[in-house]
Amino acid sequence: MTIKLLTTGIALFLSCIAAAQNFEVPTLPANKEEFIKSEPDIIAASKWLEATPIGTQKDKVLLANAYVVAWITNSPTVTVELQAFIGDLTKDN
Repeated sequence: MTIKLLTTGIALFLSCIAAAQNFEVPTLPANKEEFIKSEPDIIAASKWLEATPIGTQKDKVLLANAYVVAWITNSPTVTVELQAFIGDLTKDN
């Protein structure tokens, strides 16, 4: 049982690495329908950013960050609201 669990864990880890290496930064959608269709792209971009080690692929990280911010900012279906306590949590940093 332990070997099966270990094998499954390794397979999942390797699939995440393979997916992270194949990520291409998408273009920003132009209208509401395209934004809705691009929801898997924003999820993939976020996951890729999480999986990419700090200090690596700097140009691609910059493009992916810009895509995520632009997608969230321009999406007609997403609203981001910052609460006051966030400022208190990040004040010292």
